[in-house]
Amino acid sequence: MNLRHGGMAVFSPRLKRSRYIRGKITVVTEPLFPGYIFAFFDPKSQFQLVKFARGVNSVVGSGLNFWSVDEQIIDHLKARQDRNGFVMLGMKIKPGERVEIVDGPFAGFKGVFKQNIKASERVLILLDTIDVQARLELTSDSIKRVVA
Repeated sequence: MNLRHGGMAVFSPRLKRSRYIRGKITVVTEPLFPGYIFAFFDPKSQFQLVKFARGVNSVVGSGLNFWSVDEQIIDHLKARQDRNGFVMLGMKIKPGERVEIVDGPFAGFKGVFKQNIKASERVLILLDTIDVQARLELTSDSIKRVVA
């Protein structure tokens, strides 16, 4: 907020994730890059304002040589925001691909990705068990592609 008041363009991409917390699924909001924000500023005239802004620990770079991020990357992240400003991380897993559950009571189990469930961040997988293939509905961030 202090940087915005100083006339700088600031971008702090956030996302919503479903987490398995204390036995239930809870939606949490978190930064896409914890501890970092993107700010467009003139180092010669605005460095002091940035350096001493509340909440700023340091500026990424060395000395007065700051690291810049290509505007195309920022534009790409902004284009992936939903109407509420949250970055949507698209799942790249296709139906039929092998997946592993990484969160919750089924963590470690493997299965086959069946489909994304419309209008939600949930997915359907066919869970491999000893004798059957059971259908299981999970949050999309609870699975990862199994690398062969």
